[in-house]
Amino acid sequence: MTVDPRCWREIMIRGGVMTIVAAIAYFFLHAQAWIWLFPVGISALVLFKWIARPQEVDEGVEEEQGV
Repeated sequence: MTVDPRCWREIMIRGGVMTIVAAIAYFFLHAQAWIWLFPVGISALVLFKWIARPQEVDEGVEEEQGV
């Protein structure tokens, strides 16, 4: 089973933004340490979304045509 490369880009974008938000909350707003679980949870949800999504029939055709 392979996961679409777009999945890793989305994980890095969403996880990265959430990590920045968690760092701001932890260091400047003095949130508790469990705030660091949010980036992990967001990344897990994105990964689950990409694994659970149904494969589209036309997906292979679009890749061959360069669309």
